[in-house]
Amino acid sequence: MSRAGLRRAALPGIAIACLAWTSCDEDPVPPVDLEVRVFNESFNPRQETIPAGGTVRWVNYLRGAPENRRTVTSGSPGDEDAGERFDISLEGFGNGEPYGDVFTLTFAQPETVRYFSRLPQGREFTGMIIVQ
Repeated sequence: MSRAGLRRAALPGIAIACLAWTSCDEDPVPPVDLEVRVFNESFNPRQETIPAGGTVRWVNYLRGAPENRRTVTSGSPGDEDAGERFDISLEGFGNGEPYGDVFTLTFAQPETVRYFSRLPQGREFTGMIIVQ
């Protein structure tokens, strides 16, 4: 089977790849420095430190249903520039799949990156990556 929804973009200091895996039988998931699991109303871990050049993977661990879609959106809720760096929608998993959509991001230089999920609306939740 093939991957659905492969999208790549380059931003200064960042490389982005958004992957929606359709089967466990495909290539193994590439190694990363940190995996953030997306749950109902939280990121786990919520805050973590990685080295410059490190890669973070966000994975939706909710069952595939419209109400279980979450986002990984740069910034904080209410920020005027929220979502300018990245705003990725992650669908949940279906029958027989171990997890839903996956989003990976490599951080080239030291910085603090705040992010949040816009969904569920009115119950946004936040996370932070500190790149050293």
